Amino acid sequence: MRYLLLLLLLAIGILALVDGFGDRESPADAPARSGQAEVRPTEAEEREVGAAEALDAIAQPRSSDALARALAAVLGDLVQGRLVADDRDRVEARILEALEAEKLADEVTLGSAARSATDKILEEMRKARGQGAAALPEAQSAQVVQAIAGQLAGRLRRALAVQDRGGVHEGSFLSVGLDYEAPAGHAKVDWNLIGGFDYREGMELPAAVAALRGQKVAIAGYMMAIGEFEDIHEFALVESQWSCCFGMPPNLNQIITVTIPDRDDGIELVAQPILVYGSFAAGEEREDDWVINVYRMTATGVELLDAQ
Repeated sequence: MRYLLLLLLLAIGILALVDGFGDRESPADAPARSGQAEVRPTEAEEREVGAAEALDAIAQPRSSDALARALAAVLGDLVQGRLVADDRDRVEARILEALEAEKLADEVTLGSAARSATDKILEEMRKARGQGAAALPEAQSAQVVQAIAGQLAGRLRRALAVQDRGGVHEGSFLSVGLDYEAPAGHAKVDWNLIGGFDYREGMELPAAVAALRGQKVAIAGYMMAIGEFEDIHEFALVESQWSCCFGMPPNLNQIITVTIPDRDDGIELVAQPILVYGSFAAGEEREDDWVINVYRMTATGVELLDAQ
């Protein structure tokens, strides 16, 4: 019961993810945020719309990216159970067809990319299902599915572009990493440190985690809205969108509640990975006897990142 509020907030966050990944500014074009937590919205995002209109718009995901649409269709069928892990050949064939339509590389290279994408998607689905995840209602999963599809499309294109130029792409076509440097005076924190242990209510946190209390830290992840959809001053930061995609919300020690001071401008909700830095707090926070979070950050900066 103590996780009901958290599950509700994550469901709201999933619904609030924005669409149109092909039209977003690239992280390289995004200015660094230093001393002020601000992610500059695109021109389209700056249009003023009412809350009701915004919620209606995100309920109908759209994308001008044909590859992202095809990947989203495959992910959607897996999320809703229309495809299962045993349908591996069908999943790979659909991804390969989408890649061939864009003529991004030769047949052998595209086949390798399709296998890599299939392996990654099914691996993440098995992990979520193995932890007891259940398929989410389509209205709740549509936007997070599109977010992941947009990221996969971008990674595949970058890797295939390397091959097309005669280079050698090392490792998986979908190797995931958020490469960043912590700002001066901030410690780089890994999700395995703060989320890699079995959290139990009332427990004493590991010494290495407790040592981060009050420290200035930097950590990369993805935004989930927890009530604000515009001019956001509070949101949840998670390591990955995959678990939410397949219906398995992260544990409380795998979420950071990020607060942007009222004196600073709020930020817009983005589907790209972000770097958050600021002061870190660790320890259970309660409301009405329920634990609502374990980790909190007061952000002094938020920057867009690129998933490698």
